[in-house]
Amino acid sequence: MGQYFCYRKGRFITYTPWRRPDYERLRGLLVAVRDNTDIMQRHGLHLLGGVLFDFAATVDVDICLTGPFESPERLEDDIDAINDLAFNRFELMLDLKWMDGPPPEVGYEEVMSPDFIQHNLRFIKTTCAIFHHGRDIRIRDLRDPEYHYLEIRQLTEYLIEGYYTDYPGTSGKFIDRILANPHRRLKTSFDVETFLREDEAYFLHNTNR
Repeated sequence: MGQYFCYRKGRFITYTPWRRPDYERLRGLLVAVRDNTDIMQRHGLHLLGGVLFDFAATVDVDICLTGPFESPERLEDDIDAINDLAFNRFELMLDLKWMDGPPPEVGYEEVMSPDFIQHNLRFIKTTCAIFHHGRDIRIRDLRDPEYHYLEIRQLTEYLIEGYYTDYPGTSGKFIDRILANPHRRLKTSFDVETFLREDEAYFLHNTNR
């Protein structure tokens, strides 16, 4: 018998462990979101983060929703619906958030310039992540005082609004990624409609690989 597994994010809860993402399962998820919900009729969806670099080097899929929403409660329902498809049908862990727009593309010279002003990015997401696998229990809640720099404001019990006040920052990981790109620029998002319209080769060629 396997060890007990449970993962909770806000109101959403699953007992299905996730696996490292790959192109086929990610495509399956996004097709399911398009065909089984009306979310893409009301929101733009954009891939962010590690899948734009290397599937084998990330454990989750970052996605941002954009466009107007009618209420925090409806947005929270949409986030939970996508999480349900991701975990329970495709064994994918997501980092989902709503943003005014996807993060802007940035280049090495502008980021390292003394005149560069870091971007202030607004986000809305669910919080209170609880990971329980066997005896390993971890809790991360952005409402805790240690995350005061994100300027968190609660919209519902678990849905929060905050700001990344220093995007993209100058961390070593970020600088290494930008220098690994032949053009010394980072493609920071990939539109989901384009992802579904084009094939895998197009996606790999037009991301940071």
